[in-house]
Amino acid sequence: MGSAYLDRVWCDTVVHSEPALRFLRETFTEARLLLGTDAPYGTGVADPAPALEQADLNPHALGESAQHLFRRGCGPAGRAAVHPHTSLRTASSSPA
Repeated sequence: MGSAYLDRVWCDTVVHSEPALRFLRETFTEARLLLGTDAPYGTGVADPAPALEQADLNPHALGESAQHLFRRGCGPAGRAAVHPHTSLRTASSSPA
């Protein structure tokens, strides 16, 4: 019964371990995972992309999931949406 509610759950990927990332991917699917940040606290890694890719996750897809959840498009004046601590851009964003 509990698994019936998994499609209502969104998960942040700031978990600091590859096994935890793989568990999230296998449990919730990549579509329910969000590109996360510990900003402004700086307790996470500066660039999450390599850890996400090592866990077979697509950082760009996770950014798009976050945009979908928060109903966001491009930033002000049509600028590309960029992860605050990296150069990651969502696939749907235009070059800055």
